[in-house]
Amino acid sequence: MQIAAAVLKSEISSNGGARQLNVMIKKISLITICIAVLAFAVFAAVETMTFSKTLKKEIDSKLFYETKKIANQMSMVFENAEGSVDTLCAEIEHNFDVHRQLQSPEYINLYMADYSPVIRDALADIEDSQGLYLTFSPDITDRNGAYEIWYSYDRNGELTYTDATSNGIYYESFEDESFPTMHYYFGAIANPGKGIWTEPYMDSDIGQEVIAYSRAVYSDGILIGVAGTDIYTEHTVRLINDM
Repeated sequence: MQIAAAVLKSEISSNGGARQLNVMIKKISLITICIAVLAFAVFAAVETMTFSKTLKKEIDSKLFYETKKIANQMSMVFENAEGSVDTLCAEIEHNFDVHRQLQSPEYINLYMADYSPVIRDALADIEDSQGLYLTFSPDITDRNGAYEIWYSYDRNGELTYTDATSNGIYYESFEDESFPTMHYYFGAIANPGKGIWTEPYMDSDIGQEVIAYSRAVYSDGILIGVAGTDIYTEHTVRLINDM
């Protein structure tokens, strides 16, 4: 009996140790899994942060490149407009005889007939400009007509001669410096020797909102007139959207 009891006690003790070992193994396994998951999470977080920084750097670089490209393209549009008007002013100053005009008011009609095709062809060559014009100063004319050469593109994209008297107040406009469509004229006169850009305004003659670059033309200190070009604001917005 004593021997049987001893054997039974030994088996019970052995089974208890096995259970404890199993519990310990399970705990160790659970701890190992937790450590592995934590390590993976830390690794994943570090990798994600590194990737995010790299991706952000690439995106920032791309945005900077695209923004710079758009800025350069828009700058080229404006510089092209400025260069064309400045060249036109230099030609007018060179070939318009203001003293002959003061002696014979008929001279300007011959000049306009000869120079009108020049302005038309010049506009056709200026990319992204929708209007080109030369407005003669009323002080050197007889005021018996509208002395302005003006070509622009209509809504159908056709290059047409624009009638500056369509609003019915051609000469009255020269008496009012605050008149919206005359900002290009008086602004240029107020800044002799350099061109100016206007703020966007509605040009009632063509029914378009425009920004204009213009420059006054002088000969021997006498104002011949103002040359300028229009860029439709609608076209500018569309150009930026396309870019």
